[in-house]
Amino acid sequence: MNQDMCAGALGVCERNADRLRWAMKRLSPLMPLLPETLADISELDLAVFDQFIVRFSKLQDAMGAKLLPGILQ
Repeated sequence: MNQDMCAGALGVCERNADRLRWAMKRLSPLMPLLPETLADISELDLAVFDQFIVRFSKLQDAMGAKLLPGILQ
C-alpha cells in the first residue's frame, strides 16, 4: 500500500471517529444506560444509536482491512 492509499484509509478512519465522537456527545445525557432509560428513548436518539453502531463497525473494518495492513507494509 502506498503512502496515498494509507492517507486515504486514515481519512476514512478519522471521519468515522468524528461521527462516533458526535454520537457519544449527543447520547451522553442518557448515560449510564439503564432499562428505564432505553424504554423511553426517542426516535432521534435511537437513530443516533444506530449511527454509532454502523460507524463503529465501519471504523473497525477500515482499520483492519486498509489502515493496519498499510502501516505494516
